[in-house]
Amino acid sequence: PKSYHSTAMNATSWQWTVTGGTFTGQGTSDIVVTWTTAGTGTVGLKVSNRCGTNTCSKTVSVEKAPVCAIGGPAQACVSATGTYTSTGTNVTAWDWTVVGGTFTGEGTDTIVVTWTTAGTGTVGLKATNRCGDTTCDKSVSVETRPVCTIDGPAEGCVNGTGRYTSTGANVTAWSWTVEGGEIVGSATGSSVDVKWTAAGTGTVSLKVTNRCGQSTCTKLVA
Repeated sequence: PKSYHSTAMNATSWQWTVTGGTFTGQGTSDIVVTWTTAGTGTVGLKVSNRCGTNTCSKTVSVEKAPVCAIGGPAQACVSATGTYTSTGTNVTAWDWTVVGGTFTGEGTDTIVVTWTTAGTGTVGLKATNRCGDTTCDKSVSVETRPVCTIDGPAEGCVNGTGRYTSTGANVTAWSWTVEGGEIVGSATGSSVDVKWTAAGTGTVSLKVTNRCGQSTCTKLVA
């Protein structure tokens, strides 16, 4: 609510009108207006005494409180960047915070974040205009690239079998290949059974993948 005061001289009565809001104090020299509609409001006044009347009005720019909202990716990768934008309305100033990364663009409606820490990151925003401020935040799942390692026997026999298992971290997909033998069953699980068919040095190779990329590793088997 905002207060408005009649500064007229020699007035003995006051008749107020308000466009774009409601008010209290009719018939007095002071009113309190609660603005209800954004845009251009008007406070009108007719003042009187026994010698006559006079009118005046005041134009008021009425703004809405800011609305805080953040647009941008909810998933990210360590060392990668993501762009986050204020998508709210009625905002004239932006104050950003980031947990789990660094960023550029402070004081603007858009920032670019470089994620540095795996886990749950946060992009926070305080949106402000002359009517006040409000805050919001966005959680971001930050993942690292997959780590490729293979566990299994380093020795094998022709016509014998061995099981090899992916022991790396942050893996969502596996693709196995073998030289000097054949894979028994699926080649796309976290483990494979290998039947050795040729004497000498065989290899078990693995490509691991997640949404942040891929990595490869190989194990030699004598």
